[in-house]
Amino acid sequence: MKMESKYKWLIGIACVILFTIIFFIAANPYINPVMIPFWSSIQSFFRSNFLASFFSVILYAFLLALITNLLTRSIVDVKRMKRYTTEINKWKEQEKRAKALREKGLFDKKLEIKVKRKKKYIEKIQRSMATERMKPTVITFVPFIILFLILNYFVFPVLVANPVVVAIFPFNLAKIPYIGPMMGPVTQYQLKVNLYVINNGFYLYFMGWYTICMFGFNTFLQKILGTRFDTGSPFG
Repeated sequence: MKMESKYKWLIGIACVILFTIIFFIAANPYINPVMIPFWSSIQSFFRSNFLASFFSVILYAFLLALITNLLTRSIVDVKRMKRYTTEINKWKEQEKRAKALREKGLFDKKLEIKVKRKKKYIEKIQRSMATERMKPTVITFVPFIILFLILNYFVFPVLVANPVVVAIFPFNLAKIPYIGPMMGPVTQYQLKVNLYVINNGFYLYFMGWYTICMFGFNTFLQKILGTRFDTGSPFG
């Protein structure tokens, strides 16, 4: 029964990936020129409707974060992951305490033995957690990447003479260390928003605004749905 269930999962994943690839090929104007007028009309709409672009990216990021977290809850053993998280964090605290004592010239033999004995078990459950976390990614990676490419290149294109602006910031995000390079292009132009003309704003394109929204929604939904498994690392 387990093998049959496993094969069903694999067939389902393969079908989703295949359908997404076929959709991308059919929708790609470089492969299918019939789609050029379609994408041009969509680009024109978003280019002339800033608020529509702004909220469309917010909605897309929210739906993507929601789907990812709901999928995590449905296929990942959340209770076991939380139990593992507690065990790993407890062991890390013990390891930290043992190291601090050694540095002070003290030596807690019982604590050192306890930490060393449990190390292999901790490494084992860390591998198990990594495998569990990969389950949603295996299903969503290809469809989400293709959707991202469609939005970034066909709906809200950047590499064109007149790119689609989706957000405005009062400061230049590109200058923020580490985070800036992930934002994609950031330009400073005059932009007419409905009846208002905004000068000296820093305008963000799809990749930058999507990254900000996705990070915010994902953090929020992980807390609400209980899909955050923080083991003391920056990557949770």
